[in-house]
Amino acid sequence: MAHSFSQKLRYSVLSSSIVLLGTALRFFRLDFQSLWNDEGNSVRLAERSLRLIVEGAGGDIHPPGYYILLSFWRDLLGQSEFAMRSLSAFAGVLLIAVVIQIGKRNVGLLAGLFVAANPLLIYYAQEARMYALEALWATLLLWATLRFWQTQRISWLAATTVFTLAGLYTHYSFPFVIGAINTIALLWWLLNSRQLGAILRWVAGQAIALFGFLPWLPIALRQITTWPSSGEQAATGAALQGTLRWLVSGDFFYGNLAWLALAIVPALLSLFALRRSWPYWLAFGIPCGLMLGLGLFQPLFAKFLVVAVPGVALAQAAGLVALSTKARQTALIPVLGIFLALGTTPLALSNLYADPTTFRDDYRAMAHVIANSADPTTAVILNAPNQWEVFTYYYPDGPNVHPIAKQRPIDFDAEIAGLAAITAQHETIYGLIWGETAADPERRLENWLNQSTFKVSDEWYGNVRLVKYLAADASALLETHGAAPEADFNAQLSLLRAAIASNQYKSGDTIPIVMEWAAQPDISQRLKLFIHVYADPNAPPQAQLDTEPLGGLRPTNTWQPNERLIDQYAIQLPADIPAGTYQIAVGWYNPEDGQRLATSIGDRVVLADIEVTP
Repeated sequence: MAHSFSQKLRYSVLSSSIVLLGTALRFFRLDFQSLWNDEGNSVRLAERSLRLIVEGAGGDIHPPGYYILLSFWRDLLGQSEFAMRSLSAFAGVLLIAVVIQIGKRNVGLLAGLFVAANPLLIYYAQEARMYALEALWATLLLWATLRFWQTQRISWLAATTVFTLAGLYTHYSFPFVIGAINTIALLWWLLNSRQLGAILRWVAGQAIALFGFLPWLPIALRQITTWPSSGEQAATGAALQGTLRWLVSGDFFYGNLAWLALAIVPALLSLFALRRSWPYWLAFGIPCGLMLGLGLFQPLFAKFLVVAVPGVALAQAAGLVALSTKARQTALIPVLGIFLALGTTPLALSNLYADPTTFRDDYRAMAHVIANSADPTTAVILNAPNQWEVFTYYYPDGPNVHPIAKQRPIDFDAEIAGLAAITAQHETIYGLIWGETAADPERRLENWLNQSTFKVSDEWYGNVRLVKYLAADASALLETHGAAPEADFNAQLSLLRAAIASNQYKSGDTIPIVMEWAAQPDISQRLKLFIHVYADPNAPPQAQLDTEPLGGLRPTNTWQPNERLIDQYAIQLPADIPAGTYQIAVGWYNPEDGQRLATSIGDRVVLADIEVTP
């Protein structure tokens, strides 16, 4: 009795410790990063009434279940970043507890540890999207299925119906899980029971779940079959490697792939315990196989693998326990197995939490930059339809926010007319440029902006660029203030005309500059232009701009001989630049070696002298 009590106490302490570890990893820095596009869509849908949530999901690529649950969650906890993400974190914690219950004893403890520390599951437990919830429904369905076939209890059968229906209303990839679960059920029936009543009850339970999804099925089929393609499938070898990487590290481990391969070794060891582990193999093997077979493995869809990770963890744990038993409880076996299964995790988690290259798009920072400099003449343009939700979350009271490219395919004539109206009414324009290669592969809208305004700055905030433009008439400036420096740069480019609006500026001002260039017959290199503002030509410039023509959209190696191009630039003076007289000079250099192109008077041409006052 005392021994049994101590075992239960040990099991309880260890399982609780694993759940606490998983909780800490999921809630750590939960609101550190900005919400990104898809999370903004979740937040905005959750603000609506149930009727409007359902209507909104009808035009989305996800069913309404998660959004409805998030709406109730928001009513309880509010709309902060922490609150909106905490639903996913809570689902991730429950997932750990369920895995421990499925595996039981040592298998459950080891599997729970692997799930608690898995970077892919942690990442999506920190996102206000439905993937952590989908993984929870999938794992609950696996648990209820195994328990039903072990006990034949109707309560567990009813649970499988509920979890199947919940998963279907959470994500359109959940049929992959249903395929795995029904395969497990059929094999269990063939191997252990073969009682007609048992399989009929199972079929009835699944049929009830399908019947419950029938009202939404036409919408699901319409959205899945008409949603725009999101890219090409990776080659078979790359897809297999990518699947392994995402299952083990969530793509946060940058080291040798061999380490990831070693991490899956414990799962292979579960072949020693195939009588117990085969459901786990099907639980992760069928969803992974369907993704690969249907050509769905690509970075955008790799997150669907969250439903497979618990099965991998259970197979790993079953293999370690089986090998340890065969080795007569040798302690080295589980220690070695844990090292193989978790060896890449610390580095992957470090990258997840601290590497800026893994962070979500930083709309919070972009809104902060705009809010600090905005005035009534400022406009903001958003070049993707689902940017409005997340941007206005951080910029709720900001005026003059204009979504463009609101439909697919883009009506370029209408969009350019809209941009012309915006630039005519506003002096300063910020553009949040995201996904331009998918919606506008030729970047025609951005090209129009580069030709019609003066680009002041261009910075990346994750996968989104914040571009600042100054609206002014470049043609009129060139005609009224144009001068002819007539400078040739290494017989490749000639500066025909240049114009600056004024010779008087204040610190912090933006200086618009227009230049007309001509390509010489020998043009061949891809060159970069520099513009310097300096008081002493032998000292570092007080302000500078390095760019390519038309905001980088017309590199010089694409020019034709004798082609002419009018380009406009904007260079911003520092707020703390000392008052005095400065020169503005331009030149070209080879970005590969930094070598400047020469002219007859040096390696740069002075365009103007300006006076700067505080």
